[in-house]
Amino acid sequence: MDNVMFLIIELMIPLIMLILGVWFRFSPPPFGSVGYHTEMTLKNKDAWDMAQVIFGRNMLILAPPTLMLSAAAGTAGILMRLDSDTGALCMVGVVIVQSAVLTAGIIMTECKLKKFYNSDGTPRK
Repeated sequence: MDNVMFLIIELMIPLIMLILGVWFRFSPPPFGSVGYHTEMTLKNKDAWDMAQVIFGRNMLILAPPTLMLSAAAGTAGILMRLDSDTGALCMVGVVIVQSAVLTAGIIMTECKLKKFYNSDGTPRK
């Protein structure tokens, strides 16, 4: 039973990434509301709008493989009938990988923004 709960927990992060990807890519939140908030995105509306779409696209690219790997790891834990401690340790490893993927999406978004905007928020020429 523990491993089923671990699978459910492991699937939460990639599912949230997927939901945010669809939301931000196809219906970006208005400036300054809930959304991809960083210092750069709050400097002007154009940077905000661009960041929402870029972050959404990044999540749509990164979430499906992360979801598949998480599902595979969780299913393997169930099939191998791992004890509670080993299953929890595996879950922590999966969540660390998921966090690294999410961080990579944020870094990719910030790098893209820096190509188009100066640090003060003005567009690059």
